[in-house]
Amino acid sequence: MNMSATFPGSDSTPALATDSGRLPERFEVRLGGRPLQIRLSPRAVTALQEGAEPLLVQMELYFSCLVRKAVYFLDPEDPAAAEGLRQRVSERFWISFRPVTTAQCAVAEVTGAPPVETMPVKHPAAFVPRWLQLDYRRGQWQGEYGY
Repeated sequence: MNMSATFPGSDSTPALATDSGRLPERFEVRLGGRPLQIRLSPRAVTALQEGAEPLLVQMELYFSCLVRKAVYFLDPEDPAAAEGLRQRVSERFWISFRPVTTAQCAVAEVTGAPPVETMPVKHPAAFVPRWLQLDYRRGQWQGEYGY
């Protein structure tokens, strides 16, 4: 597996290199200088290995009237995917963490998803989760993270 290519907004060297080219089900990477445990189901390992498209898994921590955690599965080429802390895991797999906020708390006045912006945090690494768990079921990515 060629793991020497670079990607805008990511570390130039992938965090994980294996002799077999297959990702393990459990491993640790560093995101923003902090350890992050990655747990992949066997289906997720297979999907990452055989998938045609690169994948960016973005962990979002939303601050506004409430605090919400979300995991999004994005195209790494999408400009919106470039914000936040980012780490390349393998040739076609990236993870990122993005704390976001809204300009105001007006839940009743917002139709659909409120517009968010990257939260200006002096030390975003302090908010980096401790673990990320991914699965791939019925053709859909699923994920959760925690502290």
